Amino acid sequence: MSRRTPTSGPLNPDGGNLIDFVINPTKKKQVIPLTLNNVLLGCLAIGVVLVIVHYLLDPSHLPVSTLQSFSDRPTRFPSDFVELISPAKKPLWPPKPIKVPTLDPERLDEIDKEWLQALRTRRLVAMEPFDKGYSDKFRVAFEGGYLAVCKPSISIEEAKGEVSFDTVDMYKEVETKNWGGQRSGFHDRRLTQGWAEVVSFHVDRILGLKYKPPITGRYISNHDLFAFNDTDPVFHDLRIHQPTFFVPVALIPWLDDLKSVVPSYHEIGAVLLMRKDLPPAPVSRFLPSQREDFELEPTEYDHLEQIRRVSNIISFDYILDDHDRKNVQNWKQSSKLFITWDSGLSWIHGPDGSKSSDESLLCGPERWRVALDGWNDTDCQTICRFSRTFYFRVQDLMESKDPSQRLGMKLKERLLDDPMFPIFHQALFYKNKRDRKPKQKTHFVTDNFWL
Repeated sequence: MSRRTPTSGPLNPDGGNLIDFVINPTKKKQVIPLTLNNVLLGCLAIGVVLVIVHYLLDPSHLPVSTLQSFSDRPTRFPSDFVELISPAKKPLWPPKPIKVPTLDPERLDEIDKEWLQALRTRRLVAMEPFDKGYSDKFRVAFEGGYLAVCKPSISIEEAKGEVSFDTVDMYKEVETKNWGGQRSGFHDRRLTQGWAEVVSFHVDRILGLKYKPPITGRYISNHDLFAFNDTDPVFHDLRIHQPTFFVPVALIPWLDDLKSVVPSYHEIGAVLLMRKDLPPAPVSRFLPSQREDFELEPTEYDHLEQIRRVSNIISFDYILDDHDRKNVQNWKQSSKLFITWDSGLSWIHGPDGSKSSDESLLCGPERWRVALDGWNDTDCQTICRFSRTFYFRVQDLMESKDPSQRLGMKLKERLLDDPMFPIFHQALFYKNKRDRKPKQKTHFVTDNFWL
C-alpha cells in the first residue's frame, strides 16, 4: 500500500493539510501472507459486511412511513404472490400478454371452462387497487396473462375471526311481520360484494342468458391481498405482522372494451313500456306480430336484439333483487351488446325479497322513470314486453313438478363446484331493516336461498 504524507497546510497544526496528499513511490507494497487464519478472518469480515448490507436493504425493519415504493415491500412470507418490477423499479402493469375473454355465445362453454380453471388455480403475479365504483376491489393478474377484478366476500374482521355472527333460519326465527331487512349497512353492502357476483353468474347460466363473463370464488391470503400498499399502516400490519388468514373473494375476468351506455328511452324504453303516446321505434312494428315470414334488415335485427337483451336484463335484476342497475353508470356494453355487468348488490332484501319495492325493478333505468310527466323513481311504469324464450324458461324453473329442476336446486348443484361453496353463508344481513344495531346482523342458513 502506498504511503500518503500530508503536506503543509493550515488545517494541520503539525504542518500538514488533511485534504491534500502526496504519494511516496519509493515505499514497497506490504504483502499479507495467505494463511488459514487470514482466510478465516477474511471470510468472517465478508460475512459481517453481508449481514449489514442485508439489514440495510431489507425494509421489513423500517417504519411504515419509509416504505414508499411498490418494490420496497418485503416478500419473505410463504405466498404465491410475485411482484412484477421493471428495471426502473415500477410495477409492470398490465402484464403482457393479456388474455381477455369473449362473450360469444357459441364459444362460451369453452371459455367458461378455461377461465374458471385459470382463475381458481393460476399463480398470482400482480395486484393493484382499483377504485372505480363504490365497492372495495382490486385488479389482479395471474400467470399466463389472465386479468381479473377481485371483490372480497366478507369483511376482514370476519375473515380474521375477530367478529362472528349468528346463523338463523329466516322462516323460523325471524318474525315475518317485522321482516324487511337489508344487507347490512355501508360496510357490507358496499365493501363485501364478492359472494353475490359469484352466485349471479351461475343464475345467468341457468337462465340461459350468457350475458356475464365466467366468475368464480377463491381464497386469497392476507399476505397477497394487502401486498399492493404497505405505505398504509393498516395494510402493512395486515400483511407483515398478522398471522396468515384467508379472505374469500370473487374473481371477474377483465373486459377491456367495457363501456357505459344507457338504453335509449325512445328507441328501447318506449317499445318495452308500450307507450302509445309516442311515435313507435321502427322495429316495434314486428314485436306484436305472429307472422314468421317477414325478414329483418341487419340494422333492424341488431335493434331487436338490443331490445330483447334490455328486457332480459331488467327481468334478471328482478329475479336477483338487484336495485342498483336503475343508476345510469351500471348499464354496460361489451362488443356493443348490453351485458349484466356488476351484480354485487343482488339479494338486497335477503332470501325472501321485498314485494313492495321489487316491482319497481321492472321500470328500467332511472332515465326512463323520469322521462314522462307524472312518473318518478318509485311511482313508475313497468315494462310490458318480454322475451318469449326467457319467459318460458323462467316459468319452467319456477313451476317444475320435479324439485331438482327448479331454480334454487339447480343453483345449489352448480355452486358445488365453486371453491367457496355454499357461498350464501357469507352473506350478511340485518334481521329487520328498522333495527340496524350490530347485534341484529346475521347470516341466514343457506337452505333459505334454495327455496
